Amino acid sequence: HCRAFVADAAPAGAAPMEEAAAAAPAPAAGQKRAAEDASPEEPAATRPALGAGDRPRELPFGLELLLRLGLPDVAASANDVLGLNTIVADVLALPDPQLSSEDMDALLRYRVPKLSPEGTCSVGDDLEDTPFDLSCVLPSLPSSPAAVPSSPAAVRLHRLKLIMSRLRALATPDWLGVYRAVPTPAGQGFAGAQPSAERCLVKEAYEGEPSRALFPLTEAFAEGSANSRVGLTGRAVAYEDVGDGGGEAEGYYKCSAKVRSELCVPILDASGAVVGIIDAESWTPGHFSAARTLEIIKVARDLGASPEFYLP
Repeated sequence: HCRAFVADAAPAGAAPMEEAAAAAPAPAAGQKRAAEDASPEEPAATRPALGAGDRPRELPFGLELLLRLGLPDVAASANDVLGLNTIVADVLALPDPQLSSEDMDALLRYRVPKLSPEGTCSVGDDLEDTPFDLSCVLPSLPSSPAAVPSSPAAVRLHRLKLIMSRLRALATPDWLGVYRAVPTPAGQGFAGAQPSAERCLVKEAYEGEPSRALFPLTEAFAEGSANSRVGLTGRAVAYEDVGDGGGEAEGYYKCSAKVRSELCVPILDASGAVVGIIDAESWTPGHFSAARTLEIIKVARDLGASPEFYLP
């Protein structure tokens, strides 16, 4: 089942990543908000992973954002949630890492699967001989190899990887990745009907199995790609059950037999423009509860509000 898309991307000039004016309803007479009885919260890094029925604790942004993202059912259940993660703030507060050349190789280069002739899905488990190299979308990387590990671009990639690792531990998807919207790199055309997309989503950090690096941002490709659809519309996509291989959810183009549920949310800047996405997949139907969805949206919101995310 696919949650309906009911909200358009925020109009230019709006500030969806800031606290919205809409407020949660007041509790009924004689009742307390759950937060009043809650015990002091553990740091996000030590909090146990969410279970399917768990709810997060305190919503630090307005419900209007959830409606704009196209998640009215999550907005409706958000009145009584108690506090969300501070993963992005915690990672950004860490000292700059001391990265080795081996660390940099792991951050910059990753294996990708071979794609079908039409350029949509992977061909089994076969991987390309040459890893994808993120250097092609990072013009600020120093030309001197010795200077790369301490560069802001390298530190940024390291932090994105750490953010994905912590978010995966909390929301427990089987696959999780963060993408940024960029001009399509030179020499990185797309197979099939997508040879000349001007812009694309590039995967900058992920947790899980190898997957494709680039998603073209075109209307044609978005018809079969949740990632490209979210990158174009600014509306979240949430599939509760994409089928077991014999059938597929409406509008879902299934490439992996393992995937049973998926959540894809946009990363928006202060004007409401889409600057990236977070994609999460689970091998279990119905994995993305309101609690898990809100935790992932919180990280997307915080990345969009972080100047570091926009480093070239």
